[in-house]
Amino acid sequence: MTRPTIETYCDSGHLVVSHSGDPHGFVDTLLTHQGLARRVALTVPNFMFSCAVVGETDLICAVPRRFAERFAPAMSIAVAEPPLPLGDFPAHGLCAALRDGRRRTDVVA
Repeated sequence: MTRPTIETYCDSGHLVVSHSGDPHGFVDTLLTHQGLARRVALTVPNFMFSCAVVGETDLICAVPRRFAERFAPAMSIAVAEPPLPLGDFPAHGLCAALRDGRRRTDVVA
């Protein structure tokens, strides 16, 4: 999967992993510094739950690279590099595969 543009990334619906339920994460801080914002649609308390939700929706989520490499293929989730540097958080974005097996290309991570 190719890296999305920053515009596509910000326009997509996002899932945020947050133990407290706070929808504002470190990605939002990075985007704010660039004068940008994303659409957070849902928060979940852990990364495993994020895969379950992303695999069944059009939402995208930033997760640790090793987590994505380990769990995304088994859950038919496409992985893409984020469109902006995420600092010390080595993340990929995730996006759900279509039900017919084709990878989504219009809504990416």
